[in-house]
Amino acid sequence: MKLKQLIYSKKLAQIIGVFMLTCFLAYGVVGQVSARKIMPTTAGSQQVGTWQYAGLVRSKANLSQTKVLQGSDGQVYVQIGIEALDDVSHIKSKMRTPTDFVVVLDRSGSMESSGKIDYARQAIVSLLKQLDASDRFALVTFDSIVETPIGMTTVTSENLTTLITKVQSISTRGSTDLGSGLEQGIHVLKNAVGKKNQAKRIILVSDGQANVGITDTVSLSQIAAKAVPGEFVVSSIGVGLDFNETLLASLADYGTGSYYFLENPSKMETVIAKEFYGASDVFAKNLKIQFNLASGIQVVDVSGYPVVNQGMSKIVKPGHLYRKQTKTIFATLKVPTNNLYSEALGNVILSYEIEGKMHAVKLIDNDVTIACLPIEKKKDVIASIDKDTFGEAWASNNYGQFMKDSASYIREGKYEEAKGNIKKFKEKLSGAYAAAPSKAIADQMQELDEFEGDMETELKAGSMSGADQKRLSKQLHYEGGMKQRKK
Repeated sequence: MKLKQLIYSKKLAQIIGVFMLTCFLAYGVVGQVSARKIMPTTAGSQQVGTWQYAGLVRSKANLSQTKVLQGSDGQVYVQIGIEALDDVSHIKSKMRTPTDFVVVLDRSGSMESSGKIDYARQAIVSLLKQLDASDRFALVTFDSIVETPIGMTTVTSENLTTLITKVQSISTRGSTDLGSGLEQGIHVLKNAVGKKNQAKRIILVSDGQANVGITDTVSLSQIAAKAVPGEFVVSSIGVGLDFNETLLASLADYGTGSYYFLENPSKMETVIAKEFYGASDVFAKNLKIQFNLASGIQVVDVSGYPVVNQGMSKIVKPGHLYRKQTKTIFATLKVPTNNLYSEALGNVILSYEIEGKMHAVKLIDNDVTIACLPIEKKKDVIASIDKDTFGEAWASNNYGQFMKDSASYIREGKYEEAKGNIKKFKEKLSGAYAAAPSKAIADQMQELDEFEGDMETELKAGSMSGADQKRLSKQLHYEGGMKQRKK
């Protein structure tokens, strides 16, 4: 399959996924830590691998392994499954929850191209026609200037025509002060008064780079993070091929919402409607995963979500759980490997709120041990691996992160670095096959060879256009993020 075809095909995800399956073979000595206590390895906690039930939600955690090799990279994976049960007979509110919905719309000059502003106006008008008197709507626009054409307004049949007229009057102009636009959207939603118990949602729509005001991703993401304490969500839509996908994805991550890549702006209507109705379909609010781990054990990554320090704990907030939704989250832990030991891993607690009542379940308890063994006990380490959990972690989370890293190489035109990365992963893949031969890995090795050959051919021919480069990088980044959360 040629690279141009891959740019438009989900087959790309299957081929690149192979890269990440076996990085567990990479060895690297970690920094010095204090000597660790040798203790007998006990049986695993009853919680590990077992569904825990609380408030019509079930959840469980699986460990990829309980032993690591001395001098190895020390990576251990925790797969967390969270599921809203189908039985909603005890949920008091079965009707759609009234919603406060804010659209933060980029009206900079670039939104004129490909009819993006036209599709945005059309999508907003379509949504307004679906709202009723229990809902409220606000529109914030930004270019070099931030305005609020529609403050938080109850949508009624009497004012619908006026609201539509305001939306249709929005035209393009100026640059892109995305940060000020987002801050104003949050301000409007936080300060809305007069109604209680409304579902709350912000969706930001942009096609360009933040080039006025606050422009760096870290600072802009911290603005989005302001939504979390206020119990509302910030989602984002990147339209076209010229926006900053790293920024818009980060806004959604910190705002515990969803990120969408829409090359075709005609799909905007569907996405905005999905976000609106999703806001009222929350089953369990404010999911929080708390890692209380033994000294020296690091939380490296949790499916790309922000990891926040809280005392000695690490906190991750993966948003809300919707009706009939299943979430799968992968945590990558790094345990020390410079000394031999066997000790308690620590505990992992999941909490959430349903109808005002807090629930908490201990997914991993303190009786689960992790051991570091000498090289002569490599077979014992391999025997401790839960192949399903280990494979899922590499095929989903690690695969997704690799796709996002690959997107950065391609976006920046660093093709030689990208090809070098492929070669490194080919070596690791071969090592994985040698350690645990399987038809799946053999097939993926063959596909990887074909992909590498196609990339080499296309780059030599110089046939990847600027648009193809942008499209491929955005597709890789978007699908990588989806893979990390198994969406």
